[in-house]
Amino acid sequence: MGRFHRALWPIDGPTCKDIKQTSVPDCFLAATLCVLADRAPHWLQSAVRKVDPEDADDGSTVDTAEFNIFKYREPEAIERSSTGANQMMIDQTSDHVWTRMNYADDIMGEETDGKATYESTDMIPTWWVPGFQNAAQKMFGDDFLQGGYTLEALAMLTNRITIDISDDIFKKASYTPVTLGTVDDPGKLVGNHAYAVLSAQMDDDDETVTLHNPWGKTDTYKLKDIFNDIAHVTHLKNWDILKPA
Repeated sequence: MGRFHRALWPIDGPTCKDIKQTSVPDCFLAATLCVLADRAPHWLQSAVRKVDPEDADDGSTVDTAEFNIFKYREPEAIERSSTGANQMMIDQTSDHVWTRMNYADDIMGEETDGKATYESTDMIPTWWVPGFQNAAQKMFGDDFLQGGYTLEALAMLTNRITIDISDDIFKKASYTPVTLGTVDDPGKLVGNHAYAVLSAQMDDDDETVTLHNPWGKTDTYKLKDIFNDIAHVTHLKNWDILKPA
């Protein structure tokens, strides 16, 4: 496979294994991409369209694709839940852009110092992950990748109403995208960090939660052991909206 040609997607479709956050503090985006790959890979694939390869300076061609990014609205506060947890919501918007990325300039070019934010460019032979990451950076600016909330990333990628709450909604994680963010000084989890929630189940009367850290590790915890580490939980209000037609 040539320097400017690399598969956009793995043969079996996108998965969390394609993602490993490295030096840029955008765990909120990495965790959201992971949970969407796990719960709604068809949705991610529908948000990318291949276009004709572009010409490179040396006369070769460059793999090119367009990524659909929504200019999400500002989060707004809504009524508190029955437990008193803060709730935030982002409503739908019609404002979106198909952002063109080519593998040579936007993924491996001089502006990226020859590196992608995620190791998938060199470690895994697909480029959908750095494609989304760099398309978001192109739309929102460099500051977008310096920290944020999964609430914003989920709205940016799906344009569906998202809600950020601290209630016990982990039981939905088996069929809808759910992420969580941590407090600054947690006991077991990484502080001020985002995780993809992959599943929740009962184990000997204890609820356990399986979390994927976008640094590349998946672990299962008793919910009671990490409950105080959790700052917020994000999911879609209409949980079934990403089901295939």
